[in-house]
Amino acid sequence: MPLTVSTLAALALSGLAVLPVVPGTTAPAAAATLAGTSETQLSTAGPAVGTTAVATDPGNARHLVAWSEAATAGGKSTIRGQFVSTAGAKVGGNGALASVGGAADASQDVVDPALAWDPANNRFLLAYAADTVADAAGAADTTAFEVFVRQVSVVGALGDPVQVSHACADDTDTGCDARNPDLAVAPDGTVTVVWEGNDDTTPDLRTRTDVWARTLGPGLLPSAPEPVRLSATVAGDTSLDPAVAVGPGRSPVAVWSTLIGPTLRAYAATVPTAGAATAQLLNGPGPDAAYPDIAADDAGWLVVWDTGAGQVAGTRLAAGPVTQTWVGTLGLGRTASRPRLAHGGGNRWTLGWVAGDAGSVRQVVASELRQSGTAAPRHRPSSTPSTSALSAAAPPPCRPARPCRPGARTSRGRATRPTWPRGRRPSTAARSPLRSTCAPP
Repeated sequence: MPLTVSTLAALALSGLAVLPVVPGTTAPAAAATLAGTSETQLSTAGPAVGTTAVATDPGNARHLVAWSEAATAGGKSTIRGQFVSTAGAKVGGNGALASVGGAADASQDVVDPALAWDPANNRFLLAYAADTVADAAGAADTTAFEVFVRQVSVVGALGDPVQVSHACADDTDTGCDARNPDLAVAPDGTVTVVWEGNDDTTPDLRTRTDVWARTLGPGLLPSAPEPVRLSATVAGDTSLDPAVAVGPGRSPVAVWSTLIGPTLRAYAATVPTAGAATAQLLNGPGPDAAYPDIAADDAGWLVVWDTGAGQVAGTRLAAGPVTQTWVGTLGLGRTASRPRLAHGGGNRWTLGWVAGDAGSVRQVVASELRQSGTAAPRHRPSSTPSTSALSAAAPPPCRPARPCRPGARTSRGRATRPTWPRGRRPSTAARSPLRSTCAPP
């Protein structure tokens, strides 16, 4: 199925609600289905499209959409990208953003793209997982996925990939994987990358799936020689689906789910540049906490997750130190799953989720949450590098950027992957796509 993008112009979200601050109060009173005004096909008709991601360059009023695709079923997976205007029109052609191995080597794949906009350096940042070991012809397909980050300029010029994970001991090691990355960019350009997977530090860590993090400077140079382990899983547990957000003047905070026996629990931790992290449990006994997401504002963080029972729950984390000030179920008024959250600047949050009863057509819907807020700083306009991997024309002259909090989650979205090693995922339903920190001018 080809990948399409739909513009969401003039979307009226009726019913603004006050974000609850004590248990038992309700959140959004109404929601609106995202009825796109038009659809534009981005990928070709042949390849199968897997995970998708999107980020926004507010200064030039354009998005970068990335997706993984395989030319044939079971074929080699690569990541491609396309610039799209805020009106939904393609800007230039699509091109390869990441690949590994020879074109005919189907044993090496690149998957799981995640995108963020870096306002301090006027660039996009792409994180992805790449299988670093080629299998011999006719041999069984093994995996050795590692997480990489590379920059993509505003006209598509690609920087060198930087490896951030250490799941495998060397380039011949297999049976170890780092997958499903997410990333957030601080106002000064510092990058935090999180992912799920193994680590080669000890034999014990090779047998479990933990959540890891690494901080990169503006030059994408790691700030510590080794990744930091965020989760504290024990034998038999699995930590997965990490997300990360950073607020102005604060350390980034990551959230994830840990499968403990039959139940998924949500955890959070401040990401240290080095040393140990302290994981904090966010939900008590009761429903699951799957597919968590997090966004930041000046006062702290908001975290949401899928309860597995047709509801979206959430919690408010206050800054310095990270403490919970509220936890409860958001009263969405309909069956909801796979939440995706963004801070829209000022005093508004946007929550997207997949809605629909069993047997019905699922819809992606959105609602606004409100809380008190303060005035937001502005993004810097973008520069114009000279080369292009995506055949994009140079951006138009920069317009003044719309106010937007750089500490909020920069836009990106994810969908389900075509496959997942060892069946670790708790569900196969699709993730809600597309989050955006703020609308471009």
